[in-house]
Order: sequence, then C-alpha cells, then structure tokens
Amino acid sequence: MSGYGLLGQAFAEYGRIDKTLHLLNILDPIDNTCRRTLGRQLSIQESRHRLARRSAMAEAGRSARPTGRARKIN
Repeated sequence: MSGYGLLGQAFAEYGRIDKTLHLLNILDPIDNTCRRTLGRQLSIQESRHRLARRSAMAEAGRSARPTGRARKIN
C-alpha cells in the first residue's frame, strides 16, 4: 500500500473491519435476523427479475412460461 497515505491506509483497514463485522453478523448462529433480512431482500429481488423477464418476453411476443411440451423436454 505504498501509494496510499496514512489516511488511505486507515480507511482501507476500517473497511476491512466493517466487512468482517458484517460477515460475523450473517454467520451468527444465535441471532439470525440478519440472515432473514438478507433472505427477504433476495426474494424481493428475484421477484423483480422474474417480473422484468416476463414483461420483456411478453413484449417480444413469446410466452413467459414454457408450454407443456417444453417442460417435458427439459
């Protein structure tokens, strides 16, 4: 880290501490509120992606869901 000054090194170390604390909160076996919150956020994000994908497919004139025949092939 020779290109950074002391202040830059301090900010880098602070970022590492914050990241470590965040990971420890996620992995905490006793209090899983952080994991539940992350899971809820992922569910919302996945729902948004599904909606966007179906909307794009509908605009292109394709079915957003595979037909019965396509499901059997896959």
